[in-house]
Amino acid sequence: AFERAVELDRVLAEAPGDALALQERSSLRVALGDPQPALADAEQALQAAESGTERAVRLQFLAQAQRALGRSEQALDT
Repeated sequence: AFERAVELDRVLAEAPGDALALQERSSLRVALGDPQPALADAEQALQAAESGTERAVRLQFLAQAQRALGRSEQALDT
C-alpha cells in the first residue's frame, strides 16, 4: 500500500486535480493510519465530481476519512 501511495503522489505532482488518484490516495492514507491528509484528498476529489454517481462514490471516501478521525457523526451526515 505504501508503494502505491508513493506512486499516487507522483501522479498527483503531475496532475494535482486527478480526482481518481485523490480518491485512491485518500483510501490508502486511511489504511496507512494517516486520516487527516486522507480527508483533504477526499474533499478535493469530491469537489471534482462531475455527476451524481461520482459524488455519491466520493462521499463514501469522505465518510471513511471522517470515521478514521473519530468524527462518526459527520460521517453519518455525509
